[in-house]
Amino acid sequence: MIFMSTVKKINDQAMTLSASERAGLAHDLILSLDDPLDFEPSPVHEVEIQRRLQMVREGTAAGRPADDVFTDIKAKYSKMPDSAVPLSGNLQVPEGLDLDRCFRPLQAKAKLLAGSETNSNNG
Repeated sequence: MIFMSTVKKINDQAMTLSASERAGLAHDLILSLDDPLDFEPSPVHEVEIQRRLQMVREGTAAGRPADDVFTDIKAKYSKMPDSAVPLSGNLQVPEGLDLDRCFRPLQAKAKLLAGSETNSNNG
């Protein structure tokens, strides 16, 4: 019962925050749940990943370095007006959100996949 009362107190305090602050808190809490190395794509995504990987192996893929893509995304969203980036519906990225932290799991997964692809080509 003590745990639930603590959670309720925290929840009640969080509800006094602005929408932007709550969005930032929710984002941080969600990020704390996921380990990027535990990510498992859905079967549909896995098919697409394998299709694109085959294109890379065949030399028919036209791609860009992940660091360039992430840099472009960060630049685009850091220039948005009103300190908020509309994502979908009413969801917005709050002012001061650490975009590097947002992309860290994706970058880690991309580097892990790139490393395993390099190792499989060298072996």
